[in-house]
This record gives sequence, C-alpha cells and structure tokens, in this order.
Amino acid sequence: MMTGITPINPLLSGMGLVPQPPPTEVPVIKEIIHCKSCTLFPPNPRYRMRLGSSTDKKDSGRLHVDFAQARDDFYEWECKQRMLAREERHRRKMEEDRIRPPSPPVIMHYSEHEASLLAEKLKDDSKFSEAIVVLLTWIERGEVNRRTSNQFYSMVQSANSHVRRLMNEKATHEQEMDQAKDNFKNALMGILTQ
Repeated sequence: MMTGITPINPLLSGMGLVPQPPPTEVPVIKEIIHCKSCTLFPPNPRYRMRLGSSTDKKDSGRLHVDFAQARDDFYEWECKQRMLAREERHRRKMEEDRIRPPSPPVIMHYSEHEASLLAEKLKDDSKFSEAIVVLLTWIERGEVNRRTSNQFYSMVQSANSHVRRLMNEKATHEQEMDQAKDNFKNALMGILTQ
C-alpha cells in the first residue's frame, strides 16, 4: 500500500455511494390569508379560520385540505370535459354545415323506366333544365351503349329541337326589342322636333 494516500471508503458520504443525509429543514413561510369574509391562519396541518373580525368560538374553526386524489371526482370531471368537448365539436360541425353550400340533388341511375320519364321531361318546358342535367350526367357516366343508343339518340334529338326552338324564340324577342327601340327613338325624335 502506498503511503500518504488514504484508501477510499465506499461508505464515505459525498461520493454518491451512500445517500446524502436529508438537508436541514428550511423553515416554511406561513402567511395569513385575508379574504373578503374570513381570515385564514396557516398552522400545521390545517388552516385555522376566523369569520370576519369576531373572536368568538362560534366564528372560528379549522379548514382541513385533503390532498388525496378523489377518483370519483376526477372521473366526474373527465366526463364533464368530454361532454363539453362533444358539445363543442357538435357546435363546430353545425356551423360548418350551415356555411357549406347545399349538395347537388342526387342523379338517379339509368334504367329503361327512368329513360322514358326523362324523355317526357325533356319535352316539358318547366322541367327541361333539370332533365338536361340528368341527360348530360348519364352521357358523362358512360350509360350509352349499343342497347341504349336509340333511346339516347331520341332524347338528344328532343333536347336539340327544344334548344333550337328556344334560339328561335330568342331571335324573335330580339327583333321585337329592336323594333320597340326604333319605335321609341322615332317617337322621341317626333316629340323633340315639335
């Protein structure tokens, strides 16, 4: 053994091998809490409470705070939080649904019966606009095949004749409008020349 060097004792404190002794107790600062209706004096382990400034025994008592975890209360609180979150999600969804534009109407699938009904709607002036949307959707979906081509051809023909009739009516109305403008100009010129 070498001289001058003392052997290391594994039980020496400060080397991390032996737990440190607990630190000396730091004095806990106790403060008096003043509320509107009462005053709290904090001795160990409970608060002494006094109502108002009265020193009577009936106006003083002890307030015990239990720091144990109350599982029933915690479960109740969690349930309430989940309920509030559900309500918030529902409220947000309702707001989004209110802002979202309405969905377009569902287009029925092609069948022989629906095709005959659509052919009648294409001939009706009041239902033509919704019928032409259905016809275009069926064509875009690829419902036309060798078996259904005759029905589609007749529906396209009736749509074409309806559009041609509308174009003729538009041209007639434009001619009438031009004639009315000319009549108005002539009448106005007649009034101004007098």
